[in-house]
Amino acid sequence: MAAVAISLNTSTAHGLGILMAPADPHRQRDERGATATEYALLVTLIAIVILAAVFFFGREVLDLFDTSEIESVYPSD
Repeated sequence: MAAVAISLNTSTAHGLGILMAPADPHRQRDERGATATEYALLVTLIAIVILAAVFFFGREVLDLFDTSEIESVYPSD
């Protein structure tokens, strides 16, 4: 039975979806850009939720604080 030797470089391994250890195990990846992007996505999602809540519940909340009914029952003069 013949042995088959397979040689993978990083571009071939990446193309095949194989995870390889970095060449220098003491070298850390710089993930500052990824973290900033994640925070930007979170802020955007929170803003969308707030806008949707105001759009759907804004009138009901405004009616809760409407004082015209109270003034008709208890006039200030």
